[in-house]
Amino acid sequence: MPRTLAQHLTVSLPLVGVAFLLASMLLPVQFAAAAWALAMIVFLTALACALYGQWQRRID
Repeated sequence: MPRTLAQHLTVSLPLVGVAFLLASMLLPVQFAAAAWALAMIVFLTALACALYGQWQRRID
């Protein structure tokens, strides 16, 4: 069964979020706050993709 875009994003986006969180430790405060905010957006997007994947699986 081929993987959908939502499944790919569910796996890859948390890794991107972790990268932003790790980068925020090395940046000045203003950039760190922006990196932290981007990480939270990425994690929320991954959560939305996971929920969409589950919803789509229930319909099928």
